[in-house]
Amino acid sequence: MSLFVIQKSFNKNSAQEHLKRNELISSHKPANNPVIDTSQKTEKEIQEMSKEYIETDDSLEKELDNDLKKITIENKI
Repeated sequence: MSLFVIQKSFNKNSAQEHLKRNELISSHKPANNPVIDTSQKTEKEIQEMSKEYIETDDSLEKELDNDLKKITIENKI
């Protein structure tokens, strides 16, 4: 009996988390709307989307590093 109570509680918490996350994503104008409902996507599609975010993160990190180097050089002058 306690297993069912725990499972029901977990399902409710999971649904709440997804709902809150979806609201945050959809409220951000440049949000990628296909990410909002990943429950209809295959595992491969989700992995491909994740890979795109990792690549974007890497390129942004490089861009930030370059900007920091420029600022450091400007401050030394």
